[in-house]
Amino acid sequence: MSKFSINDPVSFINEKQDGIIKAIKTNGLCVVEIEDGFEIDVLESELVLIRKDINLIKPEKVPIVSNEKSVLDFTNNIPELSTGIWLVTCPSESGMVLTGPADYYIINNSSYDILLAASLQTGKKLKGISAAKIKSGSESFLTNLKREEVIDFDGWHIQIIFHNENEFEPHSTVTRELPIKFPDLTSANSKLKTPYGFCKFDSLSVASLLKEEDHESVFANYSAKDLQDAIAGNAGQELKKAKSQVKHSFGQLEVDLHIEELGVNFFGLSNAEIISLQLNHFRKKLDEALVLKSYKIIFIHGVGNGRLKAAIRNELTAHHMKFTDGPYGEYGGGATEVIF
Repeated sequence: MSKFSINDPVSFINEKQDGIIKAIKTNGLCVVEIEDGFEIDVLESELVLIRKDINLIKPEKVPIVSNEKSVLDFTNNIPELSTGIWLVTCPSESGMVLTGPADYYIINNSSYDILLAASLQTGKKLKGISAAKIKSGSESFLTNLKREEVIDFDGWHIQIIFHNENEFEPHSTVTRELPIKFPDLTSANSKLKTPYGFCKFDSLSVASLLKEEDHESVFANYSAKDLQDAIAGNAGQELKKAKSQVKHSFGQLEVDLHIEELGVNFFGLSNAEIISLQLNHFRKKLDEALVLKSYKIIFIHGVGNGRLKAAIRNELTAHHMKFTDGPYGEYGGGATEVIF
């Protein structure tokens, strides 16, 4: 017969660890719930009963965001979060920043309502977590995750569709793949009170503007150099810089479509959003070439992963326009020449 009863508070003989008996097995083992909420099998001989007149006090689970407060209340003093769409990772229990679960929120500080689908990804497979409509200037709770629940997942897979009741130009669907993060001491933010200072923030989209003429005002707060460094390693290729964005020479135009040459900062944009900006610029310059009655135009898109090159050539094919590779000696396979 066991010397313990269910719900007895116990202490480990060989470790500085306390727990509560949750089950007693017939083979001399007890199921003990330790302070992090885990249940483990322990031999009775390795446990000692804590005096029953002393209650084993477990830390109370205190939600970070109460009914009176919201994530927006805790982050509205951070200028970096004032525009765009953000994934926020918060400690879900007070006093358990390093070991406890995390709550995940979406902040929509863009000028659009969004439809969002969030999944966890393993290889090419997705596990749906949450889907929501999030209005401009609001937030949405995604889920609560324990650290042990996400060991087998590669990361987040998040898709966003934009909507506005007013007239607006079509915007590409944004797809972001992000690592699954948990709060830690390295993310401490002195602008937020503890434990909110341990929240982590991931930019999903800077989607306040869709029109090309608005780009400069949206991206003015961001560093082009930091972002150029961040994406320069895509596909293992170094971005090629042209001497100028557009060259005119005897009816021939040359346009550099590298994102850093377009005169905009691109912090927080996904690859899909960057390509959307490049394609808009491509269409604008193609129209200008037709108006100027140029006999040909060369678009420098670089080699990279080939997505921009393929998108450009698909559009040219759809419009029945003639094109070929730009001179290899000058562009190294990273340009498309359009002949009118």
